[in-house]
This record gives sequence, C-alpha cells and structure tokens, in this order.
Amino acid sequence: HLEAEQEVKVYSRTANLVAELLVEEGDEVKKDQVLLRLEDTDQRLTYKKTFSQYNQATSNFARTEKMFHDGLVPQKEYDDEYHRLEQLKISLEEADRQVQFTEIKAPIGGTITSRLVKLGDHVNGNQHLFDIIDFESIIARVYVPEKHLAALAINQPVRMVANSLGPKVFEAYVKRIAPIVDKNSGTVKVTVGVRKRGELRPGMYVD
Repeated sequence: HLEAEQEVKVYSRTANLVAELLVEEGDEVKKDQVLLRLEDTDQRLTYKKTFSQYNQATSNFARTEKMFHDGLVPQKEYDDEYHRLEQLKISLEEADRQVQFTEIKAPIGGTITSRLVKLGDHVNGNQHLFDIIDFESIIARVYVPEKHLAALAINQPVRMVANSLGPKVFEAYVKRIAPIVDKNSGTVKVTVGVRKRGELRPGMYVD
C-alpha cells in the first residue's frame, strides 16, 4: 500500500475562539503558512501589561545599578532588582509566545486532508485541528528476498501499477535500501519512491 512519508497532525498550543479559518480540505499549503487564527485579545493584553512592567523594571534596575556602584545601596537591593528584571524578562517571552500561538501555521508543505474545526469553535490547548499530507512524498515499502540483494541499487528504476487505475505504469525508483536483513523473514526492506505521482494517492494498493 502507498503511504506518505510527510504526514502531520496539527494541534493547537493555546485556547480561544476560532476568529479566522483560512484553509479548507483539499487546499495546498506551504510550510509556515497560517491556517487559522484564534481570538487573541487576552493574549495581547497580557503581553502589553508584561511589557510595561518589564520597561519599568529595566529603568529601576538601571538606577539601582548606578547607585550600587556608587556605594549608595546594599548588595541585597541590587540583587533583588536584578532578579525581578530577569523574572519579568521570562514572563515577557512567555507572553510573546502565547500571542504567537494564536496563529496556527503549517509545519510542512502539503495538502489539507482533514479540517476538524469550524469558525467560532472554542479550541482547547493541544486540540487536533488539521491533517496535512505531502502527496509528493508518496512511497511504497517492498520486502525483497535477501537472495536478490545484490541486484538492488539506489535510484534503480521501478515499474509501479495501481490495481484501481488499470494497466498504466508509473515511473518509480529505489529510494532507500535497509542496511540489514530481517532474520525472521529473510527479506530486505526497500523503500520505493514515485517520480510522477499522477493519480496515485496514499492508501492505494500497488504492484
């Protein structure tokens, strides 16, 4: 059976309402393309508040540092201001990540094969949203008796026929040859790639 080597499930990384749905099943997408946007008012408000606190802490620390070097404040006060600034820096980075998580992007290029949400839905963290398959990564895994191993070579031409598509022959090739022989079956796993996909689809049975 044919399968796609590049196939991913896309999950949410934060929770909120679906504000924009930008793709549909069957659409081709590029890597890092935005698929969906969540409502981000709360995340952006948190970022603005944290950014303001971080700026204030930066100014306070600058004053404290100068006074510390002039011998006007003790080590503990200097350390406290430094640690407060570092904690706010971490909080600001986390707030920025939460804003970015409201944009759901494609981790690979390919075709949307399944959309599991609709506009206005409330999405939870780690919820399954889309399936993406790169149809150009279609392969077949063939198990060849070890006695034929010497006759195999990378890029060797392969003729592929799909039972459901009649006698048409598709051009394929040996993409990878496993480095070991399975001791139980006495076979070698050979990964066959397809040069021109045409009507071939993942799940089809081929010879």
